[in-house]
Amino acid sequence: MRVSASLAAIDARIHAVQRGALGAGLLMLVAAGLVAWLLAGALARPLVQIAGAARDFAAGRAAVLPDSRIPEIARHVDALRAMHEALDQRFTELRREREESRTLLEALSDGVIAADARGVVVSANAAARRLLDFGPRDLLPPLTELFHDQQHRT
Repeated sequence: MRVSASLAAIDARIHAVQRGALGAGLLMLVAAGLVAWLLAGALARPLVQIAGAARDFAAGRAAVLPDSRIPEIARHVDALRAMHEALDQRFTELRREREESRTLLEALSDGVIAADARGVVVSANAAARRLLDFGPRDLLPPLTELFHDQQHRT
């Protein structure tokens, strides 16, 4: 018994198998690209949300931190939450202390003026404003204009 096939038929069969392998390879490449894109999005989305929340924290706005099932990202989210809570507590304490200081300064019968290094008045209590004939909302001029006499400026 003899079995034979023409070279053209064998070449056609080989080309069909090659086309099938090429098609399957391209399909797998597209599928792998799609899976990689989906995984990258799943990883990048919480990171982008964390960055946005950090910017909101820095600007003093309320922010929502994402919940993540990825352990590395979840640790960063937990650290940011702890930092935000600590900063909120510190800022609340600073506001309370500032208000106490302001209340004490306003209660003084002596005039108190605070100025920066350039001589720009940054605050003055009610007694100082009364002594200088300025209203509660009036802007005070720099110390050089407020006190023309050299000995009062120091």
